[in-house]
Amino acid sequence: MRAILYITMSAKNVKILTDCHVDEGIKLDQLMLAQTAEDGLARLGLWQAQPAFVISRRDSLRPGVRKAQDWAAQEGLSTAVRSSGGSIVLQGPGILSVALTHRETPAIDIDNSYQRFFDLVCDALSPELSGIVQQSVKGSFCDGRHNLAILCDNQVRKCAGTAQRRIHRRYPASMVHAVLLVACDEAHYIYQLNRFLAHYSSQHFNQDSTISITNALKIQGQPALSMQRITARIEQSFQQIIAKPN
Repeated sequence: MRAILYITMSAKNVKILTDCHVDEGIKLDQLMLAQTAEDGLARLGLWQAQPAFVISRRDSLRPGVRKAQDWAAQEGLSTAVRSSGGSIVLQGPGILSVALTHRETPAIDIDNSYQRFFDLVCDALSPELSGIVQQSVKGSFCDGRHNLAILCDNQVRKCAGTAQRRIHRRYPASMVHAVLLVACDEAHYIYQLNRFLAHYSSQHFNQDSTISITNALKIQGQPALSMQRITARIEQSFQQIIAKPN
């Protein structure tokens, strides 16, 4: 599935764009955040893109990034820049981008927004997948204390890296978004990230720090979940979360 799914709080506005370029997905995230800052409504965005690297604006200014982008282009991969924090990620088949926007209130600050995002994804996966936690994973890509990770074989491995952005227009608003590794080759994923990084950074991601949802389910002896099923469950979870009083 290469599509953008955009849902307002009332779930009356659903748009699907086929053959999504990574820039379309990034623009969607920015549009949702801007609209939430104007009308105060929570929004959910789900999209899959053609293979591409995505880096933060801060990293885009680092010496050597141009060489990394040139190398990526030779590999047939574009490089996009996002406005949120975090480090490099890779988009492509088997990877779902999830974005959740909120109006900030005394009851919904940035930490609470991260918690709601965790609840959103956890609720969608927990019927089959156990051991989902929110924590830092040493040596993982785009690491932070709000990672989505899974305990498998007595090791915590990351399945999604999160980042956030906040703006203030009519209302203060925040966006938490992440790339969720649903059914990709984790070893190749990390290998590609390290090849890009090598052009401008000494940072190196560990191969065993990451796991896909599909492989985690396999280790736990559970049936696989399709991308379509996970997407549908996240939509349902979104309706339950935004119905809670602020």
